[in-house]
Amino acid sequence: MSRISEYFAPGPIGLYSHLGEIITQLWNDPFSLLLLMAASQMEWAAVIFTLVGVILAGRQNIWSWPIGLVGVVLYAIVFREVALKSDVLLQVYFFITTFYGWWLWGGYAKQHGMAGSTSQVHGRLLIEGLAFWRTPRVREPEVIVTKLASGTFVLLLVGSVVAAALIAVPMHHVGAALPFWDGLILTASVVAQILLARKVAQSWWLWVFINIVAIGVYSTKGLYPTTVLYGFFLINAIYWGIRWHRLHAAQTVVEHSSIPHVLRNA
Repeated sequence: MSRISEYFAPGPIGLYSHLGEIITQLWNDPFSLLLLMAASQMEWAAVIFTLVGVILAGRQNIWSWPIGLVGVVLYAIVFREVALKSDVLLQVYFFITTFYGWWLWGGYAKQHGMAGSTSQVHGRLLIEGLAFWRTPRVREPEVIVTKLASGTFVLLLVGSVVAAALIAVPMHHVGAALPFWDGLILTASVVAQILLARKVAQSWWLWVFINIVAIGVYSTKGLYPTTVLYGFFLINAIYWGIRWHRLHAAQTVVEHSSIPHVLRNA
């Protein structure tokens, strides 16, 4: 029994106990934030590249992929140093999907008729992408949102938890820290990424769950800038979860209204 508990330690409450201590410390001494944020240069670089990549992705700028790729590589190193081995595997997955996304968006400049050499075009795209106060050159395309049956979504969530439990055993034996919780970030992220690619509304609620777990894991391991970053990701996921839910509801109304009145009452 004690061996099994090692795979799943700490419990849900214990996972956030360290975060609670930090919040209490900041409440009593706000200036202690400076000490808490004194992270390694590697982690700060990973945070910055990841955040810039997310901002550029939201503006549909091709630079989001190479910049995000740097963040992925840096985080693989950061997570390896704190023995979050499942997170290292997750970065490998993100590395592959990032290259795919980069290739998929490769025809951006050509499609939109931007003149100049490749380096000049990419330079203008980078400046445009970082100019957050301006409207992006390319408007956000209409999102056709789909939705899973509640039972299917719950089944995927339970499957992610079971998969994490199975991963926890070998990860524990290779010296991984927080094997179950770190494994849960891995398994649930793979599922969420697939659902997001298929524009499933519940994908954002799965990201909310992942970010909540990640905040506990990273704060426990002393990765405080990363904890703050995932707090931002949590807010972002809640925002898009609400927005996609409303989009799906609006689409349903439009689809229903497009059906002839005679057929609706048949």
